[in-house]
Amino acid sequence: MLTVCDPKLVGEGNPNRCLYFDGEDVGKPKAERLCAKAQPDFSQLLLNPVNDVLESIVKDRAGCGESLLPSIAAGRAVPYKTSYLSKS
Repeated sequence: MLTVCDPKLVGEGNPNRCLYFDGEDVGKPKAERLCAKAQPDFSQLLLNPVNDVLESIVKDRAGCGESLLPSIAAGRAVPYKTSYLSKS
């Protein structure tokens, strides 16, 4: 399973930057639309959309043994704190 986190909606400029988005996706949740459209290309992998930021996912799953794969989008690194990964 791959969890895709993004709290934002698809904007007017997103279809130009993401092959999975088109004009019909504008105004809809990015994570949901990306997972729905990309899932057929990744049949051996379950894409799990979450309409939230990575930080909240890390906090919710701290200590569960899952791996994180932060991405870099539009030149911005996705921040997360490794302290969320410890069992406190």
